[in-house]
Amino acid sequence: MIKIKKILCPTDFSTPSIEALKIANDMALSYSAKLYIVNIVTPVPLLSAPPAFTTSGIPGSIDLVAYRKSLEESAKTELEKLLKKSVSKKIKAVPIIAYGDAAEQILNIADKEKIDLVVIATHGRTGWKHFVFGSVAEKVIRLAKQPVLTIRKPNNQ
Repeated sequence: MIKIKKILCPTDFSTPSIEALKIANDMALSYSAKLYIVNIVTPVPLLSAPPAFTTSGIPGSIDLVAYRKSLEESAKTELEKLLKKSVSKKIKAVPIIAYGDAAEQILNIADKEKIDLVVIATHGRTGWKHFVFGSVAEKVIRLAKQPVLTIRKPNNQ
C-alpha cells in the first residue's frame, strides 16, 4: 500500500475543480497528508504582438510583464479565498501559483514536491471542444509518475 503524505490538487476555480478540491481535502484529512493546491496562470497566446502589446512604455501600450504580474496577483487572491472557503484548517495547505502550460506545470510540481497522489478534475469535454482545447487531465494521467485520481463534474451541471 502506498503512503499518501502529499496530495496535489490543481484548480482553475471552476465547479469541477472545486469538487476535486473537496475530495482532496477529505483525503488529506483521512491520511494526515499535506495538500498542495495549484493554480496555473496560462500565458495569453499572441500570434504576433500587436503594437498595443509591447514593453516599450509607449503611451497606449500594454506592458506584458505588468500584465502577467496582474494575472498572477489575481490568481493568488482567488487561491487564498478558495483555501479559506474549501480547505480544512486541520490540514497543512500549500498554495502554489505557476505560469505556463497547465499540464506541464502540474507534472513539474508533482515531481519537484515528491507528490504521492494527484487529484484532478475532468471537465468532460467531447468532440470538437476536446480536440480544440485538449485535456489537461488527460495529459497529466498519461505522463504523471504518481497515481492520478480523476474527478468528473457532478451530473447535474
